[in-house]
Amino acid sequence: MTRPMWIFAHRGAAPNRRIENTIPVFRTARAAGAHLESDARLSRDGRAVLIHDAWYRVRLIPLPVRWQSAARLARGGACTIDEFYAALGTDFEFSIDLKDERSGQTVIEAAARAGALHRLWLVSDRVDLLVELSSATPAVRLVHEARHREIGDPRSHATMLAERGIDVMNSAIGSWDTSLVTHVHECGLLAFGSLAVRSEEFDRGRAIGIDAMYTDKVAMAMPGDV
Repeated sequence: MTRPMWIFAHRGAAPNRRIENTIPVFRTARAAGAHLESDARLSRDGRAVLIHDAWYRVRLIPLPVRWQSAARLARGGACTIDEFYAALGTDFEFSIDLKDERSGQTVIEAAARAGALHRLWLVSDRVDLLVELSSATPAVRLVHEARHREIGDPRSHATMLAERGIDVMNSAIGSWDTSLVTHVHECGLLAFGSLAVRSEEFDRGRAIGIDAMYTDKVAMAMPGDV
């Protein structure tokens, strides 16, 4: 039996950016049956914090995340990956976009402490970074975010990713078709789609064999695809 297409709640699928990547929205997405997606950056004190932007407002003043301690960032709702696992457990797939290339090993170590390394997916648009992380921790699963306008022929790109030990090619949902999904699968990769916002995109993803989709519209995608 073919497993259902995974649905990843993009930044927790928050209704607005002010509360994205926070424990409450992650809990809501999990209650709906979705898997989770977030972003990681390192704080000043070297902790992996789940936050998308490089700048973070502290008392309405935008300051670089790398200048702030994890405790200071927590005042605005940002959490570390350790706090994330402590609050939500590990019974789901977790995809993390490495916005700060230095955060990869810290994320891996936190997932290992939580016993969740086997359900962690690390995302980057840098193949060399993913290969480096895999060399240090072979068990980690790697997702290359591939924009077709930047990679040329997507079939050749998929072949290269397989040769470099990458696990997943993630592209805009509109760039996928049945032939490309088939080729990616024949290379031994999974095919992930971003960023679905309409019901017909979920239907099309299922029809052409996409393995997982990222979305801000969890309610539209669920139930059934967990």
